[in-house]
Amino acid sequence: MAANDRSLEEELHNLQELNRQLEEQIERAHQMALKAEFASVAKSQFLANMSHEIRTPLNGIIGFTELLQGTQLTEEQREYVTTIRDSSVALLRIIEDILDFSKVEAGRLDLEATTFSPRDIVLRVCDIIRPKILGKPVTLKTHGIETLPDDVIGDPHRTRQVLTNLVGNAAKFTEQGSIIIEGGVDEKREGRVLLHFRIKDTGIGMTKKALKEIFEPFRQADSSTTRRYGGTGLGLAISRKIARLMGGDVWAESELGKGSIFHFTGWFQEAGRQHVAEHAVSAYPTSETPAEIKATILLADDNPVNQRLASTMLAKAGCRVECAHNGKEAVEKVLQNGSCYDLVLMDLHMPVMDGISACEQIRTCGCSVPIIAMTADVLADDRQACLQAGMNDCLIKPYTKDALLAMVKKWVGKKGGTVT
Repeated sequence: MAANDRSLEEELHNLQELNRQLEEQIERAHQMALKAEFASVAKSQFLANMSHEIRTPLNGIIGFTELLQGTQLTEEQREYVTTIRDSSVALLRIIEDILDFSKVEAGRLDLEATTFSPRDIVLRVCDIIRPKILGKPVTLKTHGIETLPDDVIGDPHRTRQVLTNLVGNAAKFTEQGSIIIEGGVDEKREGRVLLHFRIKDTGIGMTKKALKEIFEPFRQADSSTTRRYGGTGLGLAISRKIARLMGGDVWAESELGKGSIFHFTGWFQEAGRQHVAEHAVSAYPTSETPAEIKATILLADDNPVNQRLASTMLAKAGCRVECAHNGKEAVEKVLQNGSCYDLVLMDLHMPVMDGISACEQIRTCGCSVPIIAMTADVLADDRQACLQAGMNDCLIKPYTKDALLAMVKKWVGKKGGTVT
């Protein structure tokens, strides 16, 4: 009996020791999870800050290059300016890829629900990619896109992003032959449609091993691909994540030396004609801008380059522009001359008082002048924070002249300013 008691005591002791070890492992796992979460947040915040610091000077480079392109230049000068602009835009795309990947990792990549035409998206992508194959014996064609629905409800920006990425890759790796964008409907279910896009090329193709690796972050077919063709190796990983958020996927078929076929599927809601009439918006930026905008605008921005850029663009469009160098100065000007302004363009990061605090003070005083945030922050939930503070809209830096003037035109009329 005593032996049995000792055996039970030993078993109990062993169980208690195992339980203690298990509790230690659980606590260790919990601490590791907290550290990983903290590291992820820190990384996301670092990328957000770096994005702001890089995008702010890029706004000046791209903006003033655009203005310079509109002046009298020699053929040689125009070639240099175009090279500067193309290089700046390429740098911006790299930054956006890194930020999008960070959003995906943090689970913060959200999809919009806007009515748009899938056919228009495909045609726009063709317009974007066609200059990339100039000088190559390569044809870019569409097939079957007339079978796509007239309109669907989904995220036009992310849809275009995936297609631009896939067709852009085809253009990058195809030296001769053709690139064909096919579109169609795979399935309809409960008011939703599963769209299927195929991008076929006659490019360099890939091995079976490369096919398994290309959707991994920071990976390309091989190291020589990066050296020869460039790129971050993030585009396909991001595209697949976006497609899966849409309930679809991105995958590929390929044979070395014989080209590739990339597939992109996603679920979209069917759009009724009434919904289209009420909510339709352009799926991509328009170049149509007013010839002249008669408005007085307060521009609050502490960066002298970006302040001069926006002032020049607005003045050339017919606007009268006053400047404030920080949020406190902007508040004072609005409270003193609020009725004179048709619109306030407000940078978010300024000394003395930031843009959101300035907007909150303006709204607290009962002033309803439209306020547009101008921000280089795109990782954090800045748009929602701006709207909650009482701002009316956001303009992301870097912006083009057309984007700036379109935003001004959108809101100036609501204050009584006139567009002619």
